[in-house]
Amino acid sequence: MKSCLKWIVLGASLLALTTREGVVAQVEETVTVGTSAQTKPYNYFTPSGELTGFEIEMLQEIDKRLEDYGFKYETTEFASLFAGVDAGKIDMIANWLGEMPGRREKYLFSLYS
Repeated sequence: MKSCLKWIVLGASLLALTTREGVVAQVEETVTVGTSAQTKPYNYFTPSGELTGFEIEMLQEIDKRLEDYGFKYETTEFASLFAGVDAGKIDMIANWLGEMPGRREKYLFSLYS
């Protein structure tokens, strides 16, 4: 059970990625989530073309619980995800990201990532 909880916390923390300048002050009703949909089991397309995976299902559950917010998904190449956040076209990334040198200075990660 602890292992499962660890993955849930870690997954949620990685989903909280956004630019430091865009925190809280610019909350929108629709949150655009960027993903490459190629990091199975975290986010991927089923054979029938449905976007799914641990991170996507977690966001769907959050969507059910938040009345004022919804999520829309943009799939793109991995290399374009950070550019999308920087340009304001993507609000957060769901792509099983890890912290790399320099990312914490520019993007928000939870303390658990």
